[in-house]
Amino acid sequence: MRVMKFILLMLLFSVYAGAADKPARTVATKTLELPDYKSYSLFNSNYRPEYRMYFTANDEIMLRFFQRNTPPVSTDKSTPETSVMSFVVLLLSKEDGKLINKKVWPIAGDPSWEQRQKYAIYPLPDGGYTALLDGHLQVLDTSFNIIHERLLDRLPQRYRYSISVPLHGKYFILSSGVEYEIIDYNTFKTVKRLNTSIPINDIWEDKLLLRFTETAESVSYWSTEDDNIKYLFEKTIGGSLSNYYFKNTRLRGGKYLYNGSIMILSSPEFSSEVLSSIKRFMTQRQDYWFTMENGNTSNPVFITYIFTPGEGIGGIEPARRSPIVVIGASKLRGWDLGYAAWLEVYDIKNQRKLLQTKTYNDAIDYVLSADGRTLVVFTEKKGKLEFYNVPPPRSKKK
Repeated sequence: MRVMKFILLMLLFSVYAGAADKPARTVATKTLELPDYKSYSLFNSNYRPEYRMYFTANDEIMLRFFQRNTPPVSTDKSTPETSVMSFVVLLLSKEDGKLINKKVWPIAGDPSWEQRQKYAIYPLPDGGYTALLDGHLQVLDTSFNIIHERLLDRLPQRYRYSISVPLHGKYFILSSGVEYEIIDYNTFKTVKRLNTSIPINDIWEDKLLLRFTETAESVSYWSTEDDNIKYLFEKTIGGSLSNYYFKNTRLRGGKYLYNGSIMILSSPEFSSEVLSSIKRFMTQRQDYWFTMENGNTSNPVFITYIFTPGEGIGGIEPARRSPIVVIGASKLRGWDLGYAAWLEVYDIKNQRKLLQTKTYNDAIDYVLSADGRTLVVFTEKKGKLEFYNVPPPRSKKK
């Protein structure tokens, strides 16, 4: 029986690969002089580049990473402390991947993985950036000059700071593991503090998307998180919870879209008998997504795949100014071979799939341009930037 299921999995794997669209162009990252993945990751995790990619408000690709300095460099001419590693940001053209700008922040000493968590940068909706740089919270202009800056409190070891930036609006969220701080990036003033007992899923203008998990009374030692009841609420920054909510034990996430509507990702409810069989064997499963706008709910769009526990439909990445979204997913490649990832791009209004990438047996990061017409995929081990042209929503896919 297991052999048959393995064969079925491989057949479906080939079907997915055959249905894939090809990238319009590919750029080798060695032309950008990026750190070599293999030399960084084999021996010491402290030296992994940790690539992350975003689209800026100017629709430029922002690629950030850590780079080891060989030999070590000086952090500053006036205070020549040596730096073994630097935090680097590249701005690239979405047309051909060519370098537009580069910014380097040398990190004092030889930072550990924990120390590197103090470094991050995100593009703001109206231009410029917000950043965590060596324990400082900053707002930067488009040339990376500091506009606002604040030294952050030192947190207990189990906590760290992180930033969430919306598609639209003048606020961003600083999370510390104990509370959420909503900050106006124009004035750099805190407008609201919230306890982390109800996590903030997303923010759009002055609206917050909150997700709360309630442990069901029937949950036992053998139960999973899927037995818990999950709620998705909406509230304004200064207001109370709205009457709108989505309730589902298998809620997988929610995200604000370009116009303030909400996209929800979930799974059908399973009986305990079916759930038990899922835990033991590979089986067919469906996740689905739908949108909510002004109280109106769209029809669900189902995505079917073969899965074992740990697989499934994951991240949602909406375009900034158009009704296009990319959904990330993963599946088992075979026994002892690990997981592979692929991406699907959808037209939200017409609920049509516009593009599907090939299957990647690699660590990837991906971004969608503001108009939803360009999908960029970065593969770490292979060292490539792949540019996909997304068909217009109303055109027929060839």
